[in-house]
Amino acid sequence: MTCRFGSPAWLQLRHEVIACLRLAGPLILAQIAFVGMIVTDTLMAGRLGTAHLAAVALGAAVWTPIYLFFLGVCMAISPFVAQLVGAGKRTAVGPYLQQALYLALGLSIAWWLLLRGSGLILFRLDVSDDIRTLGLAYLYAMACGTPAACVFFVLRFMNEGLSRTRPVMIFAFLGLLINAAADYVLMYGKFGAPALGAEGCGWATALTLSVMALGLALFVARNSAYRDLNLVAGLQPPRPRIWLETLRVGLPIGVSVFMEASLFGIVGLLMANFGGAAVAGHQVAINFTALTFMIPVGIALATTIRVGQAVGRGDGQGVRTSGRTGIGIALMVMTFPALLMGLRPQWVVALYTDAPEVAQLAEGFLRLAALFQFWDGLQVTASGALRGLKDTRVAMLITFFAYWCIGLPLGTYLGFVVLERPAGLWWGLIAGLAVAAALLNLRFYHVTRESMTA
Repeated sequence: MTCRFGSPAWLQLRHEVIACLRLAGPLILAQIAFVGMIVTDTLMAGRLGTAHLAAVALGAAVWTPIYLFFLGVCMAISPFVAQLVGAGKRTAVGPYLQQALYLALGLSIAWWLLLRGSGLILFRLDVSDDIRTLGLAYLYAMACGTPAACVFFVLRFMNEGLSRTRPVMIFAFLGLLINAAADYVLMYGKFGAPALGAEGCGWATALTLSVMALGLALFVARNSAYRDLNLVAGLQPPRPRIWLETLRVGLPIGVSVFMEASLFGIVGLLMANFGGAAVAGHQVAINFTALTFMIPVGIALATTIRVGQAVGRGDGQGVRTSGRTGIGIALMVMTFPALLMGLRPQWVVALYTDAPEVAQLAEGFLRLAALFQFWDGLQVTASGALRGLKDTRVAMLITFFAYWCIGLPLGTYLGFVVLERPAGLWWGLIAGLAVAAALLNLRFYHVTRESMTA
């Protein structure tokens, strides 16, 4: 099919680009708001001294991978809802949502138990007793927010599956404001509240998640745009078969997200072998690239929606177009941060530090990061397209192979044997992301081959 200007193919592509960007814009901003909560916690803790900052950092190191795992599991809700909408079965969304909420309750219990048990990790770390005590209090307070987090995940991904991404953005920024205010009150003891320090940061997060979940639930219940979804047609009995279908798609997503996050976490730990300046420079580069990564993440979430709705319509050509459009947009958009990091990394580093040794290392890391911006954009949007197809198990295996069989071993070998410099670890990251991008895109083209040749 040709794509000349003004042809039907060109008009279809133009429509798809606009639709994808309209969905992606609010999601990108929402992702930035979620990252902003982590930044706020760190800034607030830093003003309380080293012990509280270290406690929040260590607690977050335990919380974040587990958080991302359960977030990934709940991502499966988006393609399920999108396919129902695409098939014209909007009234089936309500009954499915009820089953998803049952599942969320079970997930929140498992999450709570994991957090309580994972606190034992802090006892194995070589840190002072006061940091360990503060870190445990922070984690145990955060654990109280797990039921609200799972409910918010369900409602968030239901909205995304419905192509309603603005509510997600609005409540993300509402959460950012509430989190900052709660941090200020509970950590510093303002307005008559006790000064809880790091523990207060945990309670602030739990409170924020609860307000976000309750607010989004009330919004959905009272907004006329959701009335045709059959949300309150009567309480449905638990249906384990639907839970298992959702977990069949969601667990591989959760594992994939966890493996990618833990890869970057382990590289950060290995960087400590090269000294404090290397750790600091690495943190500067990773922090900035995490921010720019939110752009393709938003595009990937939008791609999941568009592909899922095309699957529901039985539109094979639309599946192909939606997936390829999302991947292409991410590739083009990531050109801009790649150019900034590659040509003017000193502009970025100046925002973080003026220490010469740290700045020099950070600039070198950012130049390397410029190389994986494209691969990162390609792999995350290809994953999003595959989620829209509910094709997640092979994607999980690809992620494991790329990150843990290629990226981490190669980076360790280059960093400690061949180059004997921290840059070797980053070359491993680049290789892992490149392999993931190539294989995930090949997987998408393989599973859509019939529609592509139709």
